[in-house]
Amino acid sequence: MDVTRLMPVALALGSAGVVANGGGKVATQVVDTVKAVLTRSELSQIAKLLEADSALGKRPPRDAAGLKAWLGENMRGRSGRDPADDLWGHPYRIARQDRERVVLSLGPNGKRDRCAGTAGEDAKRAREATERELRGEAQPEQTGDDDLCVTLNLVTGKAPKGDRSPFRSMHER
Repeated sequence: MDVTRLMPVALALGSAGVVANGGGKVATQVVDTVKAVLTRSELSQIAKLLEADSALGKRPPRDAAGLKAWLGENMRGRSGRDPADDLWGHPYRIARQDRERVVLSLGPNGKRDRCAGTAGEDAKRAREATERELRGEAQPEQTGDDDLCVTLNLVTGKAPKGDRSPFRSMHER
C-alpha cells in the first residue's frame, strides 16, 4: 500500500477537526505528525533499497550529492516532488547516530539534531495534542530532537572477529 496516497485525506481530516476547534498550533503539529509518519515510510523504503544494493556489492552514496543522484535514479517522485527531499523540502541524508549508520530526514525544524522516537510515538503525540486541544489545555513545547532516522544494515564485506559463518568469502577464511 502506498501510504503517500493517504496524505491528502489524513491532512484534510486532521486539520479540519483541529482547526474547527481553533487550534492553529495543534493543526501544525498534526500536519507535521502525518508528514513524519509518511517520511518514516519513505526512509524505510530508501533503507531497503540501499541495503539491497549493498548486498549486491554496490557501495552506498558517500555524500549529499551522491545520495541525491542515487535517489533520483532509484525512487519515484510523487506529486511532482523531488524524491531526494523529505515532505518539509529538506534533502534526505546518510549520517552516523550512536555508532550506527542511518538514513535520515531533518524533520520539521530543518536542523540536524538527535533522532526522534518511533512512528508509534509520533501518532501517540498527535493524539495527545488533539485531546489536549479539545480540553482547552496548553500545548507543551516541541523538543528539538525531531530528526527521523532509519538504521541502515549494510553489508561491509568484513565478518566480525570469530565469525564462522559459511557465507564469508573465501579470501576471508
